Amino acid sequence: MLITEASKLEPLLKRAYELGCVAIDTEFVWERTYYPNLGLVQIGFNRKEAHLLDVLEIKDVTILKEMLEAPEIKVIFHDALQDLQVLNRYCGAIPQNVFDTRLATGFTGKAGTLSLGNLISEYLGIALAKTESRSDWLQRPLTNAQMLYAQEDVFYLCEITKLIESECSAENLSCLREELEYFSNPAHYVDMLPENAYLRIKGHGMLDPESLGALKAITAYREERAQSRNVPRGFILKDDICKKIAAEKSCKILNDRSLRIPQGVVSDLEEILKKGLQEPFETSREATIISPKKQAALFKSRLNSMVTHLERECEAKQIDPSIVTNRTELKGLIQFQQDDSENYKCLRGWRRDLVGKELLSLASS
Repeated sequence: MLITEASKLEPLLKRAYELGCVAIDTEFVWERTYYPNLGLVQIGFNRKEAHLLDVLEIKDVTILKEMLEAPEIKVIFHDALQDLQVLNRYCGAIPQNVFDTRLATGFTGKAGTLSLGNLISEYLGIALAKTESRSDWLQRPLTNAQMLYAQEDVFYLCEITKLIESECSAENLSCLREELEYFSNPAHYVDMLPENAYLRIKGHGMLDPESLGALKAITAYREERAQSRNVPRGFILKDDICKKIAAEKSCKILNDRSLRIPQGVVSDLEEILKKGLQEPFETSREATIISPKKQAALFKSRLNSMVTHLERECEAKQIDPSIVTNRTELKGLIQFQQDDSENYKCLRGWRRDLVGKELLSLASS
């Protein structure tokens, strides 16, 4: 059923309170803009109860916001963060009791990266039709095929949540609950601060202070421009180009016309690079201890030891290693050898207890 009036959400809120849980999904268009354009919100309770909210018509967001923020209601998503960020822009909600089925599956001995279709197939043996995944969710009227596709995304999540929880050990459930608290942090629902945009660039931690200062200046410029014009970051400058300019400390690559970089951006970046290089990024890290290039054999040996330990411990605990850390973090631990929980998630909370302390030791042994 397609709901176009806010008043008709009251029974859904009451139902969510009665059951103590609700499955939610969103459909949006995000192709040529910085911010996604929300087109539809799906609310489901079981295989027979699913409702579609026409957010292009519903302007009063009070009830939906309450549903998302009520501590008594477990709000279930699959791959939650993006949906929650989109919903925050729509109704301002900071969720208090989120369950992410994609993340949670990684605490059961399965991969924590399963698509929704694969998850439903794995647990229920049901194949979802994905024919409408590239639909235009801003068009009206929606087709019957679109509405059925959208409903199916929330038919099964409450049911699957119970199955996932039953598969988790008590210890893993404790770790999972700690991890799920992430979604209640208001910091995840604000626009990225331009000065922090460099953190999105893969491998930024491997740059020297001058190049890191340049990268910080370049990505801050790109972020401000993308936000103000509501265009994707990549329309201005792609990640690999940002990193290459900073690492080489040169704008020479911008002369390549095949990159189609706007002329205004090219002229701006020459000055921005110069300024960034003059302001080396002040970091708490000491100088490189083990160089991945000059001491390649030692670096590789330590990395292999850390990966082996990570995989062994995670297999024993039935936790997907990709949830715990990644190779970029491990390389940074070897290179800088600092107990830096701010920059390395594997040194925080349940991860530190599971493998973090030993990984830090292996990085320097």
